[in-house]
Amino acid sequence: EVVTGDSKTINIKTVLGKHMITQVQFLIMHPPYYDIIKFSKNDKDLSNAKSIKDFLMMFGEAVDNATLYLEKGRYFALVIGDKYSKGEWIPLGFYCVNEVLKRGYLLKSIIVKNFEETRGKRNQKELWKLICLN
Repeated sequence: EVVTGDSKTINIKTVLGKHMITQVQFLIMHPPYYDIIKFSKNDKDLSNAKSIKDFLMMFGEAVDNATLYLEKGRYFALVIGDKYSKGEWIPLGFYCVNEVLKRGYLLKSIIVKNFEETRGKRNQKELWKLICLN
């Protein structure tokens, strides 16, 4: 089932209850990479946050809403990348991991994966190579 709504406020209990589920054993969150790609014009959309601080606050609210239903001792995976803007590398992944850690979760690992061609890189493969070498 695909459910559309505000991840910060959607009533997850009701969604799970329709399937007679009260808790989950694995939670995957894949938030937008701040403002790299705008997904809507809605101010509540994380991709429209006015600042990284606001983005992280909103992401934290989504984490709080979803993790209420994560069974104790089970797993939470966060899929997120970093951002490069105006000559600055912004470690968005680490910022988001920190939001999760502030809520009492333990870090088991970090997996770094390079996607050769993505919408976020906008066919600027050579620029990304230069960024990595500097």
